Amino acid sequence: MQLTDANLSLSLVRSYWQQAELDWAYPSYQRPYNWLIYTRSGRGYVELGSRRLKLLPGSMVVVPLNRECHYHCTEPMEIGACAFTLQMSPGVDVFDLYRVPDNPVPVSDAQLFSDIIDADSQAGCTLLAMGAVLRLLAPVLEASTTRGESGQDEVRMQKVLSYIDQHLSDLDMTDLSEQLGFSDGHFSRWFSSALGVSPKRYVIQKRVESATRLLLFGGQNIEAVARQCGYEDALYFSRIFKKYTGLSPRDYRKTKQFDLGSQ
Repeated sequence: MQLTDANLSLSLVRSYWQQAELDWAYPSYQRPYNWLIYTRSGRGYVELGSRRLKLLPGSMVVVPLNRECHYHCTEPMEIGACAFTLQMSPGVDVFDLYRVPDNPVPVSDAQLFSDIIDADSQAGCTLLAMGAVLRLLAPVLEASTTRGESGQDEVRMQKVLSYIDQHLSDLDMTDLSEQLGFSDGHFSRWFSSALGVSPKRYVIQKRVESATRLLLFGGQNIEAVARQCGYEDALYFSRIFKKYTGLSPRDYRKTKQFDLGSQ
């Protein structure tokens, strides 16, 4: 399901209710979607590197795309999960530029999550689900902060990220730096300060993200996926992919474990 206006494009991938017991566990590799997680009952938390997002009754958190995360249950839970992307421009997800809050956001209307999840099984509920997601995300975005220092040129960064996404197969960072009037060193410092990650690492992350989608939904072989993502050597691509996702491209495609609870 997808909804687009002049500035934002929202896509819903999957949503469902899930029971989580104390032994809740599944492969913790990066996924190419944001996750909106609502805790109906019970308690737990999500580890994102050095950050910990608490899962508390009557509240929700957003787990940003392409972050390796570990989920833990400290009290049996019932959660609602929704996988989505919210792009500001092609290839630029809102949560590429904005950091989600560490504290859970209270949910005043739990029916909104039911509206989202019911849309997967009931015809004619698409717009209702889209509206529910946007209403739920509004307080999250309000509490989010831009990555990097205040005063960064968000519009310029958005154009840079869109350019990277459109040129993943043949990207030349020196050309991009020159287009912005930056030296390579200046561009690298500016980019790293704004996003908290180097241009090189960001490009790898976006190539891996693109590869996960091609592997899940495309019919190309591994070699073709590698080339489309900017890697002429399929073996090197496979090593990079496994380093960032925890699975080889072949295993990732075979399992298709892009949702929270699948095994």
